[in-house]
Amino acid sequence: MNIYIMRHGDAPFQTDQDGHGERRLSALGSSDVADMARLLKEHLSQSQQAIDAVMVSPLTRAQETADIVVRVLAEQFIGELSTDDCLLPEANPEFSALYIEALAHKNILLVTHMPFVANLFNYWVPEQRQYFATSSIAAISIEPQVTDKPLLKAFFQPK
Repeated sequence: MNIYIMRHGDAPFQTDQDGHGERRLSALGSSDVADMARLLKEHLSQSQQAIDAVMVSPLTRAQETADIVVRVLAEQFIGELSTDDCLLPEANPEFSALYIEALAHKNILLVTHMPFVANLFNYWVPEQRQYFATSSIAAISIEPQVTDKPLLKAFFQPK
């Protein structure tokens, strides 16, 4: 199983918005997400794989991020897009990790938030600390028949 964990794109806080969940991507955020999606698409093409599921937090900035990624991936996305509260910023990483692993997808993309994105990454790869700038993507491989620990395969972040 390959898990791609992505932090949503840049979405500045605005005082005129009703809540933290309604933040929208900035122009820079949309551009960075598209750039990272192109890198992910290239990574998938080189390994002749495709994303078979995208799970996304229900918050606006994550939804917008997922929409851009799915559009850029085009034929490299062959599955379904679903929204799940297990990817909210305050979610429990251990519960979410076990739930995601039980879904048994081959290649799944998770679009979520800080601090959850880092906490989930650290659950799977505890020996490596990774800062997740907005739009960053970590590629983790979980292959119990090969190794007893998940492995970080790649990390993409905007320049």
